Amino acid sequence: MKKLFYWHWILYGYIGRNRVFDKYVGTGALFILTCYNLERMKNIEPIVRSILKCTFIEKIIVSNHNPSVILEHWVRIKDKRLKLVNQMTRRGPGYRWKLAHEEGSEFIILIDDDMLVYPSQLEILFNHLVKQPDIPHGITGHYKSEYYQNKEMEVGTLNQIYAITRQHLVKYFELSEAIKAIDYMAYEDIEFYADDILISKSGINKPRIHNVGTLLRCPTARKPGVAMHLEENFLKKRIRVIDVLELVMQH
Repeated sequence: MKKLFYWHWILYGYIGRNRVFDKYVGTGALFILTCYNLERMKNIEPIVRSILKCTFIEKIIVSNHNPSVILEHWVRIKDKRLKLVNQMTRRGPGYRWKLAHEEGSEFIILIDDDMLVYPSQLEILFNHLVKQPDIPHGITGHYKSEYYQNKEMEVGTLNQIYAITRQHLVKYFELSEAIKAIDYMAYEDIEFYADDILISKSGINKPRIHNVGTLLRCPTARKPGVAMHLEENFLKKRIRVIDVLELVMQH
């Protein structure tokens, strides 16, 4: 059954209908997808095809954080909205926020490379962001150490998919610089282990997740050696950032 859903998603990227977001004329978004592990490179082109079905996405940046991989070997799509970037040095997932900041877009959607989304799911998420731009939005998240998806609720931390505004991005870097002033090691850990924590604190209230229907994930989402959250020191480094962030938020 899972394989059936997967191939349906792949096929939709080729022949599915476009999602035209015409409720807010002139409103578009930047989409950023980052990748590193070789086992997930096969996901990148199908994800891009799915995103290109969204006419409200004005630009797509795919950033390859693995210097030993050439992204063009895995993504052969030619589209004026698509930009492929190969980083010269190893980068962490949090580098995506720097890429977003350099673009200057007002609305931004970022996604992990193990999330296999339909255009309609992004349309729902983008609609929530435009209607309520003062907080970050997503589809999955944690609240009081419990993981939630496909619910309409507030969470403490968003995971895997993020829909934000430029104002959230500005707040993210303010928090990052404040952490840097207190604990440089914690600051360095943000890019690899805790960028989701900072962006989740960037709104005027807690972020929200939304019900967008069945979610598809790459099988590597929980595979040791691929999934970063299963690394030995992952939790320890996150806790360090959380502790310093709490000090920042108190001032």
